[in-house]
Amino acid sequence: MDYSRPYTIAESGAALAEAESVEITINSNDKPVRTLLKGLAGFSDGAEDVGLTIRSALPRTGFERDFGAWAIAHRNVEFAVREANKISTFKGRILTVTSASTVDAPNAVNVTFQGRLLASLTF
Repeated sequence: MDYSRPYTIAESGAALAEAESVEITINSNDKPVRTLLKGLAGFSDGAEDVGLTIRSALPRTGFERDFGAWAIAHRNVEFAVREANKISTFKGRILTVTSASTVDAPNAVNVTFQGRLLASLTF
């Protein structure tokens, strides 16, 4: 059996060429409803959100995008992620940016994003 290729990610239509990994977390934020007689009686719908964690290599020429400045400016950002046979578009904000340097790995930038799903296209 053949398996899907690695994800691709773009910000405002421009590919993030230095991305090493992308993780998508979808949260329903539903809350369980428990009653004295029924125990778990059902669920209350929550406000769904999506989190992205992006790890990128840091080229010698500098940052591919200045995510740190965007976080400080409270800038809204749009990402599109292609995974297997689906492209999902998200809009939200950069919550944290961490950069790191270690001996046996490329310098890296880690970005966490939280937002909402705008569209999901299956092809």
